[in-house]
Amino acid sequence: MATYPKGNKFITKFMVDGHRHTKMHDTQAEGEAWELSARAALKLGKPLPQAEKKIGGSDAGKLGNLLRETATLHWAKGKDSSKCELNASTFVKWCGSEMSVDEAFKQANIDDFIAYLVNEREVSGSTINRYCSAISVMAHRAIRKKEQLPEFPRYKESRGRFRFFSHEEETSVSNLWTLWEKSLELDFFVFLIDTGARTYTEGTALKWDACHKDRVIFWETKNGSFRAVPLSDRARTILDRLRKTKGNQPGPFSELTKPYMRHLWENTRAQIPGLADAVLYCTRHTYGSRMVMNGVPLSVLKKLMGHSDIKMTERYAIFEDGAAFAHALAALNGAGFAPPKPQLTVVEGDLAKQGQG
Repeated sequence: MATYPKGNKFITKFMVDGHRHTKMHDTQAEGEAWELSARAALKLGKPLPQAEKKIGGSDAGKLGNLLRETATLHWAKGKDSSKCELNASTFVKWCGSEMSVDEAFKQANIDDFIAYLVNEREVSGSTINRYCSAISVMAHRAIRKKEQLPEFPRYKESRGRFRFFSHEEETSVSNLWTLWEKSLELDFFVFLIDTGARTYTEGTALKWDACHKDRVIFWETKNGSFRAVPLSDRARTILDRLRKTKGNQPGPFSELTKPYMRHLWENTRAQIPGLADAVLYCTRHTYGSRMVMNGVPLSVLKKLMGHSDIKMTERYAIFEDGAAFAHALAALNGAGFAPPKPQLTVVEGDLAKQGQG
């Protein structure tokens, strides 16, 4: 690619059949994209494409335009793009899309918006942090000088309650899906529980070359680093069986799409009322809770689950108390807490007579 800065813009130059083609662009990404499309057009004998128009128009420099620009050029390729854009749009709606960028990112305006979230919308600290994260991205695109950026407070996030499947619930799902002849889906459900894989970014995305005799390797993970997870006996049995029937596919569960699994889970919850508050992702929490209850240290679990911060793993610390609870119950139900039981003493002979007197 031959796109490089020139002044406050970028210029793209390339040669085809002895002819030079040149065009100015606002960003390097626009220049590289134009070169690709231009080369393709020349090869097909078509006219060169026009450079992509700058996002903006009559509201250039306004908050509404900045939101569109950030959504198109920053969030478009992200996994949580829709959530980021939604959070940012709440801020834009509160300010008004016609508010100038300079006015929107004044510290007083940011503080007022956070006060609105706290006092009127009564959102949690973790939700406020997500709003601030999205707004901060917009602010960095609009304001180049770091000292002019507003401060975004960081709220303490509660650990929160997380749902996991009991063995009885796992059996209920297994029986129902067996009745519905959902064998692959059931294999997927069990595999998620026994590996702690994230449902779609790791589970359905798993490739055969990452499946080994005693472990699977998740190469594409949320925090960008790969991790290896040991295979339980039943997880290994599942992969061995599927390799014989689905070895020609990219991976063991590649045909299970997110919309299909969501639909299946909705039908499952309708049949098993106890799962009304559960989602398929709870398989990951089930893995973490069972590992800790069976004595796996949190430091090891952090690596197995691919947590970038030990604080995420510490949510499972409550399950470390299983053995301690057993000792506590034994103590509570034994000596030391209950008042002593009255004892009957039998007195005979002369002492008994004295007592009667």
